[in-house]
Amino acid sequence: MTSTNVRPVKDAEFEQLVSTTSKVVLIDFGAPWCAPCRQMEPVVEELAEEFSEHLLVGAMNLDQDPETAKRLGIRGLPTFLILKNGVEVGREIGTLTKTKLAALLEPHFD
Repeated sequence: MTSTNVRPVKDAEFEQLVSTTSKVVLIDFGAPWCAPCRQMEPVVEELAEEFSEHLLVGAMNLDQDPETAKRLGIRGLPTFLILKNGVEVGREIGTLTKTKLAALLEPHFD
């Protein structure tokens, strides 16, 4: 992803990232070879921009950083993990509309 609102996340920084922000965190688990993952990139980028005051968005490339996904039981791509205060509050697998993904996020905004 090339958006400045979506940051690449590495295994080594995942825990610190999700536990040190007051924002809701959306992590997009994907891989470059995954067509549905590439299809979701513009949707994720739009949401990152629209909800930037409430939402921190990260993208994990499972080819480069597979350990976090293994630990969290991520088996399908793309998987969208929603965390608040370092705790998982939602998880969706597969392609989603922007409206559906926004509806999953918005209840967690303060």
